[in-house]
Amino acid sequence: MQTMIRDLRTLWRAERIIAEAQLRLAFRRTALAAVAGIVALVGLAMLNATGFLALAPIWGPALAAFALAVADLAIAAIVLAVALSARAGPEYDLAVELRDLSMKDLETEFASSSKNPLGLLSSGGNGRDPLEALLPVVLMPLLNAAVRAVKHKVVD
Repeated sequence: MQTMIRDLRTLWRAERIIAEAQLRLAFRRTALAAVAGIVALVGLAMLNATGFLALAPIWGPALAAFALAVADLAIAAIVLAVALSARAGPEYDLAVELRDLSMKDLETEFASSSKNPLGLLSSGGNGRDPLEALLPVVLMPLLNAAVRAVKHKVVD
């Protein structure tokens, strides 16, 4: 039972680290995208004004405005690609591995304690508390469902 409690604690910590890493990543991406957007707007305003003034006598007002719009869209695509390329740190991979290991240990513990489901309700003279034996049978399905729900929310 101590092993199962340790595994549950480890699983909880791993899930918390994963969630924190994903939150930091989302915040970092959002902050970078916002800063890049502000800088880009100021720079593009100045670039568009000077570009239009330089190109209008040569190409005419319509073609100069079109060329500047294409350049603006290209710059926006580059900034967006940089913002989306941010990756989670190494602690994320470690936490995922730790979570998977603790889930495997919990499933093994559950499988070994639930081989005789009817025998779990009685202590059988071995000195074990019947609630201690019943806990894995009740807790594991709930825990698996909770972890799957968290995984689905994180992936979406």
